[in-house]
Amino acid sequence: MNPNVPAVSFEATIEELADVQIRYANLTSVGKQMRRQYARGLGIAVGLTFAIATAAEFGWSDASAWVTSGAVGLLIGSLVAGYGRLSYDDRLRRRQTQLLKSAFGPEPFRCDVELTPEGVVTRQKNTVTTNPWKDLTAVNELPEGVELCFQGGYVMVRARAFGSPAERAYFLDSITHWRNERGLAAPAR
Repeated sequence: MNPNVPAVSFEATIEELADVQIRYANLTSVGKQMRRQYARGLGIAVGLTFAIATAAEFGWSDASAWVTSGAVGLLIGSLVAGYGRLSYDDRLRRRQTQLLKSAFGPEPFRCDVELTPEGVVTRQKNTVTTNPWKDLTAVNELPEGVELCFQGGYVMVRARAFGSPAERAYFLDSITHWRNERGLAAPAR
C-alpha cells in the first residue's frame, strides 16, 4: 500500500463477512424481493393453517366460523409475516456463516482497504477488488464502521480499522477528495 494514500487494515471474522453479504443483498432488488417472498409465504402458510384448524374446531358447516377463522387467520398471518421479515436476515446470516466457515475455515482474516485515484481497493483472502469512484452511490457512517455502497459492490470498513476519530474523518474526507478530483457528484451520506 502507498503510505501517501489513505489505507486501513483490520481483522475480520467469518461472521462479519456473512453480515456484509447480507447487508449487500438487502440493498439489491433481488435481495429485497427474496425477503418479501419469505415473509409472505410464512404468513400465508401459518394464517391458512390457523384458519383451517379453527374452522375445523368450530364446525365446517358454520359460515360464521369460517368468517371468524378467516379473519383471525389473516391477522395471525400478518403478524407472522412481520416476524418473518425481521427473522429472515438472522436465518440467512446463520446459513451464510455456516457456508463461509466450511469454505474458508473459522479463523479471522485480514482486510485491507485502500483509497486510490482509481477507486476503493480491497484485499482479503487472496482476493483484490477495485470499486471505481464513478460507481460509488452512498457513504454511510454507522456504529459498525463506514459503509460504502457501489453500483455492483459493497465495502464495510469496520470501526476498529480506525485508530482515532480523526483517522476516520481523514478517511471520509479522502473519499470526498477523490470523488471531487474525478468531477463526480458527492454520494448520498
